[in-house]
Amino acid sequence: MEIEEKIKEDVKRSIETKKKDAISPSLVNKWLFSFAPQLQGKMRISIMLACFGESLKFTSYFFAAYVATAVISNHIDLQKIYLYGGLTLLALALQCTLTCLSSVKSHRISFEILRSIREKLSEKLERVPLGYVTSTPIGYYKALIVDRVGSLEDWIAHVMPELPSRLLHPILATILLFVVDYRLGLACFVSVPFIILGFIIMYHNSDERMYTWLNSNQDLNARIVEYVNGIHVIKTFGQSRRSYQKFTDSVNYYFSSTLDWWKQSWIAMAILFAFVNSPILGTLPVGLYLYSQQIINMWQLMLGLILPLSIIPNAFQIMMSMEIYSSIETGFRMIRKVLTMPELVRPNQEVTLSDQCYRFENVSFSYEKGIEVLHDINFEVKPNSVFAIVGESGSGKSTIAKLMAGFFDADDGRIYFGNQDVKSIPTSQLMKHVAYVAQDNFLFDTSIRENLKIAKADATDEEIQAALKAANCLELIERLPEGLNSNAGDCGKFLSGGERQRITLARAMLADAQCIILDEATAYADVENEAKIQEALSRLMKDKTLIVVAHRLNTIVGADQIMVLGHGKIESIGTHKELIQNSSAYQKLWQSYSGKEVVE
Repeated sequence: MEIEEKIKEDVKRSIETKKKDAISPSLVNKWLFSFAPQLQGKMRISIMLACFGESLKFTSYFFAAYVATAVISNHIDLQKIYLYGGLTLLALALQCTLTCLSSVKSHRISFEILRSIREKLSEKLERVPLGYVTSTPIGYYKALIVDRVGSLEDWIAHVMPELPSRLLHPILATILLFVVDYRLGLACFVSVPFIILGFIIMYHNSDERMYTWLNSNQDLNARIVEYVNGIHVIKTFGQSRRSYQKFTDSVNYYFSSTLDWWKQSWIAMAILFAFVNSPILGTLPVGLYLYSQQIINMWQLMLGLILPLSIIPNAFQIMMSMEIYSSIETGFRMIRKVLTMPELVRPNQEVTLSDQCYRFENVSFSYEKGIEVLHDINFEVKPNSVFAIVGESGSGKSTIAKLMAGFFDADDGRIYFGNQDVKSIPTSQLMKHVAYVAQDNFLFDTSIRENLKIAKADATDEEIQAALKAANCLELIERLPEGLNSNAGDCGKFLSGGERQRITLARAMLADAQCIILDEATAYADVENEAKIQEALSRLMKDKTLIVVAHRLNTIVGADQIMVLGHGKIESIGTHKELIQNSSAYQKLWQSYSGKEVVE
């Protein structure tokens, strides 16, 4: 099965990474509070409240031992029972109050840290090269930002404040047993070797099982998002059986990996549950013997039975904490991996740009190491001109457009804009001068007005109307039920492909950038929309530099320069007339597009 093989490879890499990069709970805690260092003091208060609250529980154990002793020995003093009972109730009320305060405080800390982590991840994704984001399935980022970050809540809100108190309880209980009688204290350790054995069995080769489950869960998330997003394509081309099979394969593998993990843990869990639930395995016989020999009294015997039993819930909470830590380890590594990804480093200080001229000097680029997409590219785009890039699919046209827009850094060579290396231009300054319109036009699930204002947040209604008019969108807006306030839908789904392109073009016009990059902007337009887009482009070209990545060659016949790409290299550069006469590569493209043989 393809899914199984892929996950096995991912599991192998995860285990190797864990061996190379060992982490500990203290390291995780330190890392978490690096997002909100001001909250460390509040967490210490939360821990102290939880510990004080846990200590107050012992009043109920002493009271229970006193009542049991009084009943068994038939020496019931109601006045003392009422007094001790009242004091116990007060102590338990205080314990509940302290525990609630601790929980409220720790949850607020948790939500603040999770908010900060999600903000940092979002900010990071804005700064990394676009290729790192687009080459990863959407489901991965959903699992990362929603699920993996969310899984940290249990650790911060519960384990951090409660684990110290859970550990404190058995320590105090054991100390009290030794105070009652050292032999009772020693007897409570009888079940410890069996508990250790259970943990050894449970955690033997547990990494492989855990990572298989986590990766199958991640794969399932990605498949769900892919299946839902692509459902219209699946139905259109009758691929429902095949696509649904991929989805069900992912579901089945997740089910089997979950079941396998539990199956391989059942024996260990049985041992653990048996002996963790039997803390009086040693203290009961030892206590009865000591009582029969009149070494301890009835009250001491009752404490010898009640105190070990009080450890049970705390022992289970400690075990749960270990399980939570195992699950957040992967999330910790995933989050840290994204936060340490290389960024597109740009300065903050603006530079002086001489014009809107682009220049590529010996530029080479690869998405994956060792596989060049562009090789030794050299060309210049003159200001206030139309520069077209054409070529067969996969020749590197869109890659050049993305390099111009600053989405990536070139591996070799230099890219200049306005006689400045693009690496020396702040992103905000470059975006003031350059507008990028892609073939996959994206609109947010909000109003048309808000989608337009992404280009210029303080745009007036007059400026918006002017941009819409220039992009031939006024008639489109008038047809919408609420005009500019109409919702575009998720990814602009309420509009056709051509309509989305016109709105995106209006957004670019509103930005009023001096250089416009159109990456196959008419790719999804029908004849009517294409005509309106071409009319809008003719307005847009006035006193601006226009760079067009085109697959419809009739749209760039009048370009000042046309660059023909082939296999990541420049085949030729010239006007349409020059290329149609001298470039065999361009002749083939033209013949393929127009269906007419070129006659020289």
